[in-house]
Amino acid sequence: MVKKLTKTDENTLTNRFQGCILIFDSGARDRKSGTRENFGGKGEDIMARILAVGGTGTVGSAVVSQLLNDEHEVRVLTRDPDKAAAKFGDKVEIMKGDVTIPRNVEDAMFNIEVVFSSLSSPPIKKSITDIEYGGNLVLLEASKHQRIKRFLYVSVLNAEYFAGYPRFFVKYKVEEELKISGLAYTFFRPTIFMETLPRFINKGKVIIYGKQPHPIHFLAVADLAKVVAESLKSKESMNAAFDVMGPEPMTFDDALGMFKRYRRPKMKIEHSSLLWGRALGYAYMKKQPELAELVALMNECETTPEKGDPSLTQTLFGPPTTRLHDWLLNY
Repeated sequence: MVKKLTKTDENTLTNRFQGCILIFDSGARDRKSGTRENFGGKGEDIMARILAVGGTGTVGSAVVSQLLNDEHEVRVLTRDPDKAAAKFGDKVEIMKGDVTIPRNVEDAMFNIEVVFSSLSSPPIKKSITDIEYGGNLVLLEASKHQRIKRFLYVSVLNAEYFAGYPRFFVKYKVEEELKISGLAYTFFRPTIFMETLPRFINKGKVIIYGKQPHPIHFLAVADLAKVVAESLKSKESMNAAFDVMGPEPMTFDDALGMFKRYRRPKMKIEHSSLLWGRALGYAYMKKQPELAELVALMNECETTPEKGDPSLTQTLFGPPTTRLHDWLLNY
C-alpha cells in the first residue's frame, strides 16, 4: 500500500531545501513596497498581481480563470508552457520553471503580490514528497524573502486525518508550515471534487472498494475558484482556513450511480472488499500507481467520516451553487 509521509522523508526534505534561505538571501531582488496591506476590505475590488503555481491542473486552471474574470493580473509558473498557452492563451503571463528550483521561483515572484498554490504531482510517493511538500517549502521561503502580501493555498478537508493517504496528508504538513511561516495566509480545505468522479472509471467500469457508508459533500472546482477569488476582498480571510463543501451529501454509490445514469448508462459499477483492493494496490503499485492511490483513498474514506464546518465560508462568500445534477448536465 501507499505509505504515509515518514519522519525520514521530512528530514530528507529539510536537508534538501535548507539551502533555500542562503540562495534567497543572496539573490532576492528588491521589490517596491506597495501601498496596499495584504488586501481585503469588505466589498473592495482590488486588483492584484498573482503568481499561480499548479495553475494548469484541474483545480488551478479553474482558479486562474476566475482570477482573470475578476481582472487580476496572473503569472503562471509551469514546466509546460505549451499546456498553459493552450488553456489561457495570452491572458496570462507564462514563465517556464520548476517549483523545486529556488532560482526559478525567485524569478517568477518578481513584482508579485499574491502567491496561489495548488501544486499536484503524479501518484508516486517520491513525487508527492518532493513536489507537493518540497515545492511548497521553496514557495514559502521565497515568499518570505520577496515580501509577498498573501499566500493562498488549496489543501483538502480533514487532511490531518489522512495519514495513510500521502497526497492528502502532505497538505496538512504544508498547512502547518504556513501557520508558522510569518506570512499572511489563507488556505482552503475542499471536499472531494466532482471532477474526480471520472477518474474512478477504468475500462468501462467502476469498482467501489469497501462499504463506503460515509456521505461526502462533493464540490465543483468552479465553486472553490469563486471562494478563492472572493477571499482577496475579505479581511476576515487573513490567516484563516476555510472548509469548502458541496451543497449535498452523497455516498460514493450515490454519486457514481448518478454519473452512470446521466453520462455512462452502460458503465458497470461493482463492489469489492478493501482487503482485495489493498492486495491489488500493492501488486500494481509500480505499473498502475493510480489504482494504488485510488484504493488508498477509499481505504481512508471508509474509516474517516467527513468532518468539516463550512458555515464561516458560506457566511463570507455565499453557499456553493453547483449540485452534482447540474455539473453532470454540463460535463
